[in-house]
Amino acid sequence: MEQDIPNKIKEFEKIQGEIRGLAFKNISDFVYEKKGAAGIKELEQKMKELNHPLSFNKIKAGNFYPISLLAICLWVAREIFGFSNKDYEDIGRLAAKNYFLIRLYFNYFTSIEQTLKEITKIWRKAATVGDLTVLEFNKEKRRIILSMKGFDLHPYQCSVFVGLFSAATQMIVKNETTCEETKCVHKGDAYHEFLIKW
Repeated sequence: MEQDIPNKIKEFEKIQGEIRGLAFKNISDFVYEKKGAAGIKELEQKMKELNHPLSFNKIKAGNFYPISLLAICLWVAREIFGFSNKDYEDIGRLAAKNYFLIRLYFNYFTSIEQTLKEITKIWRKAATVGDLTVLEFNKEKRRIILSMKGFDLHPYQCSVFVGLFSAATQMIVKNETTCEETKCVHKGDAYHEFLIKW
């Protein structure tokens, strides 16, 4: 792991806000798929060593937990397992399938237009911070541009969003989708921006 671990952890500890426990379930499901029960144990042990204990089987999907804990967990998973950006995208895709609030909204909204009108409300039910908004929707060109402000954990989280937005859109339009982060706070931009095409 990185040499300057205490400072890295302190940086993550400053992150404000809470997120639903399902975000942790997505991580644990992915780790279990890739590394088995031993991987879950290793991740929990490392979190404990860093004074941020986490027991995945005690996390309740609908409860809120500190986003700082999520940031640390994502970072530790990369450090000990060497996860790639593609792996984090896969965690995002898993989130789209698991996320009960998204699925709930999809049951009510049968079109991409209706869903996008509610995207800010959908996000607010998932996390207490961050503003997810639609900058552009062009049905003819089959493209959406989303912005995310105030949710700046780490570049790994950006990859999670890429997978999440791509898979969530695919669930509605029933076509193959792509998602690309075109602006990023971690690269000096004012906010995160995602271009989705199908």
